[in-house]
Amino acid sequence: MSEGWFKKNWAKARSEVGVKTVRFHDLRHTAGTLATQNGATLKEVMSRLGHTTTAAAIRYQRAADDRDREVADRLDEVFGRQASGSPASRRGGPA
Repeated sequence: MSEGWFKKNWAKARSEVGVKTVRFHDLRHTAGTLATQNGATLKEVMSRLGHTTTAAAIRYQRAADDRDREVADRLDEVFGRQASGSPASRRGGPA
């Protein structure tokens, strides 16, 4: 596939779905980030995206870091309820 053919068809596809500023590489980055957010390990992300070094793949791990608070809150919801009746949780110690 030639670069000219790709650019023409990529521009047409973006226009048809209303995302004119999205680069093709943005799809790759999104795929890596979503894989990480859904449990893919560093090695799995490397394999999926064809990376040979952890430096390239770690970007997707970092992109998922902003979800850390959300994950912590969800864990608190699940385990906080279970521990709320334990003696340790009533005195402020570990459950």
